[in-house]
Amino acid sequence: MDPETRKKYENLIRAAHNANLGAKTTAEQARLVIISKEEQAKLPHTLPDIPMDEETRKKTAAALLSVHSGMINVSKALPRWFQVDHDEA
Repeated sequence: MDPETRKKYENLIRAAHNANLGAKTTAEQARLVIISKEEQAKLPHTLPDIPMDEETRKKTAAALLSVHSGMINVSKALPRWFQVDHDEA
């Protein structure tokens, strides 16, 4: 196979492979959205207030703010993890 034909062939194979990944990813993303909505539906719409003093409230707020960036990273990694693992449990 000459170099130009080989390059065209490899590009076609790569494009077909990427198209298959895109379709699979879309279906997996849709399933992950469904799971997310089901889990959110299980939660109560309003959570009760937890009584605490001002110092505890400030410590809790600081702790929640400190894990915020980590949770953003989890939300970015979760779809890829689900794509690899397919674990719905």
